[in-house]
Amino acid sequence: MHLALQKVEEARVELRKYLKRRKEIAIAENDIHYKEIDTTQVFSNGNTKEFDAAIAELMEKNKAQPNEIRSLKMEHESQAIILCEITEQKKRAVEDKFMMEDDKRNLANRLEEKRTKLTRISNMQMDTLVQMMNLQMKDIEISTLRMQNEQL
Repeated sequence: MHLALQKVEEARVELRKYLKRRKEIAIAENDIHYKEIDTTQVFSNGNTKEFDAAIAELMEKNKAQPNEIRSLKMEHESQAIILCEITEQKKRAVEDKFMMEDDKRNLANRLEEKRTKLTRISNMQMDTLVQMMNLQMKDIEISTLRMQNEQL
């Protein structure tokens, strides 16, 4: 009987150490889901079957927690990667927008230059046309004067 109590006490000590290590690991890993387990209720219980079952349950929970933590970390990392990709896409979209706006301004400036040049050319053509009409009028006057001169 004394040996059994000694083993129970050793199991309690081991459980305390194990739970303390789990707590330290959880603190080191910033595990917000870690719940500290109050062992005083478990240890004060005189029923060893319940005690053994409680220990087994606690150990099972603590074994499952690292896997859950790993899966949560992996999920967090994948979400972070997705967020980075989305941020990069948004950044490229903004850069593309600025480039398109620059291109639009450049095209508008070129179009305005072409309009100005076309207007200048049109004005020059009009001036040339007016000069040609003036020359034709002069030719007509000269012809008229020649005819008058010949009649005289």
